[in-house]
Amino acid sequence: MLEIIYIFSTMILEQARPFLKDKRLLEILDPRIDSSIDSEQLYWIGLVTQKCLRDNPKKRLTLDKVIA
Repeated sequence: MLEIIYIFSTMILEQARPFLKDKRLLEILDPRIDSSIDSEQLYWIGLVTQKCLRDNPKKRLTLDKVIA
């Protein structure tokens, strides 16, 4: 079961990376919430997400930095 979750989450991340890189976050945002989110908040969410998904694990944000 964990292997299936890992594969599925990896597929989702690989599809989302180009949108994060090109700052096209509105294109992957759930349409049910897109009218209720501030564009500056969306920018910061994208920035933190990019830093958490870096290929090199040593360059990823730690959880304590994410919640700070």
